[in-house]
Amino acid sequence: QLDMMNASQLRAFTTKNNLNFTPENDKGANTNWQKEILRSGKAKSSSHNLSMSGGGQHGSYTASLTSLNKEGVLLKSDFSRVIARLSVEQFAFDDKVKFGLNVTNSNSKYANVPQRNTVLLQAASYLPVSPVRNADGSFFENFTSTGYFNPVALIEHGTDETKTNNLVGNLTAEVKLPFGFTYNLNIAHQKLTAS
Repeated sequence: QLDMMNASQLRAFTTKNNLNFTPENDKGANTNWQKEILRSGKAKSSSHNLSMSGGGQHGSYTASLTSLNKEGVLLKSDFSRVIARLSVEQFAFDDKVKFGLNVTNSNSKYANVPQRNTVLLQAASYLPVSPVRNADGSFFENFTSTGYFNPVALIEHGTDETKTNNLVGNLTAEVKLPFGFTYNLNIAHQKLTAS
């Protein structure tokens, strides 16, 4: 965080230099705008994984499911992802043919802060003598100054979500031929969608 004057320090500075605030701005508050746009406490993250595997003499499989969640340091920002994987290998025809299947699906969700750079700039420039909210609970705003916006209101009224799904599949076959030759077949597919 930037080292900024609090409301008392700023009032002392304006008094000493024969300056004053406009009545639209000075509402008697002492707001730390940088703290107001950050999560209280620390941003948390968690990861969970469930996997299983098995098989026998002629085949094996592995499956896993992973969940990841990360909170951002700014309010209303976070990231989550679920990844599912399946891998199967099977021998057939007296082990002369080996089939393989690998599938991975990743589903992600990003919750971003719209106009993040503007929010950060406003948190550094918004006066600490102004409150986050008015007495009636609405967000405080002073629209008499151009380009001057309540950074908490910008976060609360904005939405920027991105969802992606990435599916990757791979099918293989290996055939042992006479005279030591081997034939390999590999078919792959990938599909990425975003919204």
